[in-house]
Amino acid sequence: MHVRFGGEPSETCCSDIVRRRALSLRLKQEALALELGDDWSQKKVSRLEEIETVEDAVLEQVAKILKVPVEAIKHFDEA
Repeated sequence: MHVRFGGEPSETCCSDIVRRRALSLRLKQEALALELGDDWSQKKVSRLEEIETVEDAVLEQVAKILKVPVEAIKHFDEA
């Protein structure tokens, strides 16, 4: 299953909360890639931050690394 993030697709995407939370933890894309596993790279994390839908398994991994509930990412809305 894929998850679409809160708000209208043009308003909110994975990058909004993932990038902000990673910055607050001083976690660079390279470090997030290392935490996600061998098949991840900085480029792949960068693409993850730009997409609007993410597979549940990836979302769960990212939420755990960023120390936020999955629901916080799913329903994030800047407004």
